[in-house]
Amino acid sequence: MTRKCIAGFALCVIFAGCSELIVGPSERNLNVADLVSLGEIIKSQYAFLEFKRVNWDSLLAVYRPMAERAKGDEMYGVLHNLLRELKDGHIELRTEG
Repeated sequence: MTRKCIAGFALCVIFAGCSELIVGPSERNLNVADLVSLGEIIKSQYAFLEFKRVNWDSLLAVYRPMAERAKGDEMYGVLHNLLRELKDGHIELRTEG
């Protein structure tokens, strides 16, 4: 009986430590990662931030809580609205799938 308890406890510890591998990261973490990724792309590739006097870091700070609360397809809207802040018709958001 003791060996079964120890084995059961060991499995619980192992699975608790690997929960993100088994279940996957939370949607909130993925949303923030997507927001950060988009932010880095714009900062490194969009040439008109300074010219347009856009404080991109401030915009990311405003949109981060929205990204954290977004569920499912709502995240697309958050990213789309963030890009609209650039007021540039040449910028678009495309997704695969």
